[in-house]
Formats: sequence, C-alpha cells, structure tokens
Amino acid sequence: MSEIVLPPLSHLLERELLAPDTRAAEEWLAARRVLITGAAGSIGSALSRRLARLAPPGLVLLDHHENSLFQLSQRLREGMPEDQPAPTPVLVLADVCDPERIGAVLRRHRPEVVFHLAAYKHVPLGEAQPAAYVANNVLGTWQLLAAAKETGVETLIYPSTDKAVAPVNSYGATKRIVERMLRALAAEDGAPRLVAARLVNVLGARGGVIEKFARQIGEGRPLTVTDPGMTRYWITEREALDYLILAAAQGPSGGVLTLDLGRPVRVVEVARRLWELLGPAGEPFAPRYIGAYPGERLDEFLVGPDEEARPSGIPQVLAVRERVASGETPAEIARLVTELAALVAADDAAGLRARLGVPFGAPARG
Repeated sequence: MSEIVLPPLSHLLERELLAPDTRAAEEWLAARRVLITGAAGSIGSALSRRLARLAPPGLVLLDHHENSLFQLSQRLREGMPEDQPAPTPVLVLADVCDPERIGAVLRRHRPEVVFHLAAYKHVPLGEAQPAAYVANNVLGTWQLLAAAKETGVETLIYPSTDKAVAPVNSYGATKRIVERMLRALAAEDGAPRLVAARLVNVLGARGGVIEKFARQIGEGRPLTVTDPGMTRYWITEREALDYLILAAAQGPSGGVLTLDLGRPVRVVEVARRLWELLGPAGEPFAPRYIGAYPGERLDEFLVGPDEEARPSGIPQVLAVRERVASGETPAEIARLVTELAALVAADDAAGLRARLGVPFGAPARG
C-alpha cells in the first residue's frame, strides 16, 4: 500500500482551529523538570517532541513499550532544527503498575511537573478485560500519585476523556474514578497541584478512526462506520498539545477542565470528507455500517447532567464543577481503590463492572 498523506485536518472538522497563545505556559514549563508517562504513545510522543524543543532542565520520557520508546528517541533526534543540539531526555522503560520502579524513577529524577498520559483507552478491549483497565488506569494512577506526593512533585496533569462523562463503559468509568481521585486528594496537605483535562478524539491519533479510514482507502476497501447517527467531538494533535500545556501551567488544583468545542460531528460526515479528499476519483462514497462496539455509545458529551461548566480563565477552556459537591474524602477513595484491587486480583470481570457501575451490553443513545 502506498503511503496515505492526510489533508489539512481542519477540512475534516469544518470549524476554525483553536489557536491559544501558549508562550507563557511554555516558558513556565521550560524552567521545570518534566516527566511524561506514556511518552511513546500518539499524544505522548508529540508532547515529548514539543517539550524537547523547549530544552527544560530535565525531561524524563517513560513508557512500557520498548520499541515505541526507541522509535521516539530516534524521532527526537531527527526532528530537531540544525542549529539546535539534539535533546538528551532520559528514556525510562517502566510500567506505571510497578510501584517500586515508579517510586525509584521519581526519587532519582525529582520531576516538578508530571504529564500522566499512560493509560489503556480502547473501549472494546476494556469491556472484554476490565481488570487490565482498572489495574492500569486506576491502580497505576493511585500508585503514581502516592509517589508524586512523596517526592515533592509540584504539578500533575491528567488527560481524562469525554467518555468519563456519565460513563457507560469500563474505560470511561476508570477515567471518571481518577477525576474523583484528583478532586479528593488535591485538598491533602503536601499534595501536588492535580489537574484533569478531558480530551476528545484526536484526529490522526495512532489506532484512531482517521488512521483506519486512511488505511481502508489505501487498500481500496469501503470505509467501515459503526452507525450513521454516531457523533463525536474531534480536535487536532496541535489543539490537544496546546490544551495540555495550558492546563499544566494554569489549571486549578482539583479542577476538571474541558474544551469549548461547540457541536459534535457525525462520524460518517468525517468519513465522507476524507473520502472526497483521498478516495478514487469518480468512485461514490459508500460506507459499510458495522454497528457500534460493546460499551460504545452513539453520542459523547463534554459536560454531564450532574455538572456545570464555567469559564476557566484559560481561553476556550471550561472549568467543570459538580452541581452538588460530593465531598468525597481521600479515605473513601482509598477504600474504593482497595475494593477494586481485590477484584482485579481475582480477575472478577462481573464484580468490576458492578463496582464501576457500568453494564456489559449493547450501545445506547446518550
């Protein structure tokens, strides 16, 4: 298959791209030691490259996937301007589910800012294997937060997801639990500034639907779309990076942020636009509908029915608050984590779904 070159992604969104001024936030980051977990993933590697250009006093890139981490190191060297020396970040091969290893990394490198991107994210796999998703997304984050507090981390930024809004699947539920975790732990003495920033679908992300559509076009196959009415919110990689950088520099402790993106976009319309730009000339757009995956809902939301959004002070970013504060305490979160850990140890999928409050079944509208 010949390589598919994606068009300017704004054509797929049919909206003006968000273009906030990130200079002050980047200057803030450039003066701090930074750790990125999940650094070799789609967003993690892009963020790693961008922060490497800022040349902070320390940049630690952590991932559990050896080959991806090696590829990231090569791209960092290749992507630097000729008049700028190649960056020398510290590459760490480690799993966030290994508390001893993670603790040792933080004690050695003493990061001041942590971008915690390491997470499992694919909804169908999370429905089939909730124990793995809880272990990685919830228990791994809990352990990282303990190490961050112990080692004096100043700021931890956590990319959440729109699927954490009134979650109906295991993946979204794990992310919602971490949002609750950050809200509760932020009030503790000596805690880092803990900020959750809800992301949405990132165009061009590894394993994402745009990559799938481009591959199908290149292979001469029909585009497979789950449902003609399915909608999603979309952002570009650049928008995602700007958002995370601003959230890290300016987000309130214990706060949950979301982007102000207006109306969602129908997935089939994104597929149609990509086909019109890249598909064979004269061939009609004829998608094949395959049905939504287990745990997948037809629409996503930026703010839940039990929440309200207000201006955050960051351009085009909203602060999400509970309409009625839960008052959840660190002790209550700790008990929940203990219960989940026991269910993970027993590989009790049904028990985990029940404790997460999500069913296992067909997708639903809303």
